[in-house]
Amino acid sequence: MKFIFIFEIINHFIIFANIIFEDIPTIPELLQKLGLSRYLMDPSKVSKESLERIAVHECGHAIVEHILFPGLSQMKVSIKMDPYSYGRMSCHVGLNPTELQLMGDIAVCFGGRNAERLIYGDHCVGCAGDYEDAKKTAKDMIEKYAMGSYLDPDGVIRILDAADRFATQILQENELALRRLSKILMTQKVIDLGIVSMIVKSSKAETEEAIDKKEENQT
Repeated sequence: MKFIFIFEIINHFIIFANIIFEDIPTIPELLQKLGLSRYLMDPSKVSKESLERIAVHECGHAIVEHILFPGLSQMKVSIKMDPYSYGRMSCHVGLNPTELQLMGDIAVCFGGRNAERLIYGDHCVGCAGDYEDAKKTAKDMIEKYAMGSYLDPDGVIRILDAADRFATQILQENELALRRLSKILMTQKVIDLGIVSMIVKSSKAETEEAIDKKEENQT
C-alpha cells in the first residue's frame, strides 16, 4: 500500500517535469520499455464481481479504522482505477503512536482481508501487501519499541493473531454497514468520513433494534 503512494507521487512528478522537459517517460511507459509491464494493472480487465470485492475490501479497512480511531478528522475511500491499484483507503491517524494505536493499525491492515472473508468466505492475493504491512508493524513493536511480550519468541505471531481476531469481531458487529458502504462505494466511487460515520451509526442502530425485536419474540 505504501509503495503505491510512492509510485503515484513519482509518476505525478514525472508528468509535471514532462511539461518542462520533453520525452521523459512515465512509470507505466518505463516499466513497459524494461519489459516489466506485468507489474502494472489493467483496469479494462477488471470484472464487476472483482470490483465489488475491492469495494468490500476497502470498506473493511474504513470501518475498522473508524471504530478504532473515532477521533479521525479525515478519511477517503475510493475505487480508483489506475495502473497501480484498483482501490484505496487513506486517512490521518497522527504521529508518535502508542502500543494500543499500533495494534489498531495492524487490525486496520486486516480489515480488508477479513471483510472479504466475511462476505465471500475467502480472500484474494491482493491482500498480501496489507499482510506485509501488518507483519512489519508487529515486528517493529517487538524489536524496536519493546512493546507487547517482547521477550516472547512468538510475540509477533501473538500480536498479529490478536489484531486479526479484533478486526474480525468489529466487522462481524458491523456487517450491515459493510454491505451498505460497499454498495455506495460501487456507485459513487469515492466516499469520505462523513458517509462512513453516518452509515456505521445508522446500521448499528438498525441491527440493535432487530436484535431486540428478535429477543422479544423469543420471550
